[in-house]
Amino acid sequence: MHPLRSRRARRRAARLSLVVACAAARVAAAAGDAVGSLDVSVAMPPLFVTASRMPQPFATLLADVTVIDADAIARSGADSLAQLLQRQPGIEITQNGGPGGTSGIFIRGTNTNQVVVLVDGLRVSSSSTGTTALEAIPLAAIDHIEIVRGPASSLYGSDAIGGVVQVFTRNGDAGLHANASLGYGRYDTVDTSAGVAGGEGAWHGALQA
Repeated sequence: MHPLRSRRARRRAARLSLVVACAAARVAAAAGDAVGSLDVSVAMPPLFVTASRMPQPFATLLADVTVIDADAIARSGADSLAQLLQRQPGIEITQNGGPGGTSGIFIRGTNTNQVVVLVDGLRVSSSSTGTTALEAIPLAAIDHIEIVRGPASSLYGSDAIGGVVQVFTRNGDAGLHANASLGYGRYDTVDTSAGVAGGEGAWHGALQA
């Protein structure tokens, strides 16, 4: 090959290699930006603790369960815990008298003494009626509610034939926070609520009435 042609061929090859290298660098940079812009964080699935008494994802649950979170409680417009539970499938509520009267809960046709009600993991029931005073648990103090329909006697005893309702109360945040509400309705009915919550370090608490 002629020396001049050989030099021209080498120059063309060098230019072509340079163009290919630049294109590859641009592709690599674009891929790096795309990977960097991806949200690689994986959201934790919601956990349910009442069905097995330990945190468990919904996908692995075999029981019929329902969770009522704080947003659902706020959107419900319910005035009491009994009224909120009355709207859930498979649950019936009886109430003696007007607002604040003694309430009873039935799940899937079982008796009121065959349903366990827990507040933050502790059983709550009346020593006289044997049922839980739902009217004494203010909605403003509730963070979320977990409902298990069906027998849970192996975990909660023979009085859990119908199911289990567990109420989780709100935790106090750092600092001191207060809330209050006042409602007025027909027949001169008045509904008032007030509470305070707070925390510092490992200590936190809340009080609602």
